[in-house]
Amino acid sequence: MKKSYKKDLENYIKSGITLNNFLTAVICNDLIATIGFSDYTDRAALQEIVIYIRSKVPDAARGNMLKMNRWIAQKGLGHEMPFKDFESLL
Repeated sequence: MKKSYKKDLENYIKSGITLNNFLTAVICNDLIATIGFSDYTDRAALQEIVIYIRSKVPDAARGNMLKMNRWIAQKGLGHEMPFKDFESLL
C-alpha cells in the first residue's frame, strides 16, 4: 500500500478528512468505482488496503457513502454528533 494512503486513512479516521476517489470507493464498498479509480499499483495492493480498512477504520466510518458523510461531518473520532443532526446530510 502506498504510504500516502495509510496517512490519508489515518487522517480520515482521526479528523474526518476527505479521501481521494479511489479510497472513497473502497471505504464505500463500491467495487466498480474502486477499479475505475485505481491504477496498477492500487489494484495490486487492494487486498492489503481492504485488510487495513477492516482492522483500523471504525464500522461507523465505512460501508457506504452515508456513513462516510456522517464521519466527515462529525470530523472523525471523538467528535460524535447526535444522531438527529445527521438528518441534514440526507
